[in-house]
Amino acid sequence: MWPSSLTLSLERARPSFVLDVPLLLSAAGLILALRLTRATRVWLPRTLWNVLDDHRLDEAGPSGGSRSGAGENLFWAHDCEDESVLPKGGEGGLVDRIDALTAGLEHRRRQHATTPLPELAPHDHAADVLALAAVLWRARPVVLTQLDGEEPELATYARACAVGCARLQHARPLRFQRDSVTSILAESGALDLVCGNGMRLAALHLVVPRAPLAAGVAVEGEGLDDELAWNEPADAASLVAWWNHARAFWYELP
Repeated sequence: MWPSSLTLSLERARPSFVLDVPLLLSAAGLILALRLTRATRVWLPRTLWNVLDDHRLDEAGPSGGSRSGAGENLFWAHDCEDESVLPKGGEGGLVDRIDALTAGLEHRRRQHATTPLPELAPHDHAADVLALAAVLWRARPVVLTQLDGEEPELATYARACAVGCARLQHARPLRFQRDSVTSILAESGALDLVCGNGMRLAALHLVVPRAPLAAGVAVEGEGLDDELAWNEPADAASLVAWWNHARAFWYELP
């Protein structure tokens, strides 16, 4: 018999957010990121630093791992872990795994793309964003991205890499997923920002069954930390395989 004083409390962990580069570069993108940190963890993709002047970041930037004013919920991976801001007590090798999964997507794109590669140039950031989301699988990440047309650019890129990605249409799971994300937007104050600026957002969820197996890939592989090694045919098959059976879905917010 259960003691009368026993109380069972099941608290569902909140998902983390990964913000897409075009969204971060929009007029309200950085403010949106900082507001979201009030409610949950927010991750910035590495390619953001390649296109954004450091002087524009008063609250966050890769130089010296500064995060003044950004709270404790803003994280990013950079070229090495010393230049990254990562949660305390997290797994090592995060940057190596992002490298491996990014390279795997690019190899898949070359193998499967029916659209000439130059026409896919605007999606250069997409592999990095999706790889980051895949590596963070334990945090159940939700990718926030802009919706400028009929579907997000990330969805277009994923399909070009033979990763299935479709709009979530079923009413019940759509309502559950959308309400879960919208409640975090509202609590953090980000929803006011989105609605006030007329922003069209989409949430993308990614499932990569083999992502957990990528742990330690840079240790076990030979030359995987060499930037030129991604072009070696011997490594390509294993890199591509990390994305086997991966699937994604998206829906519009709020």
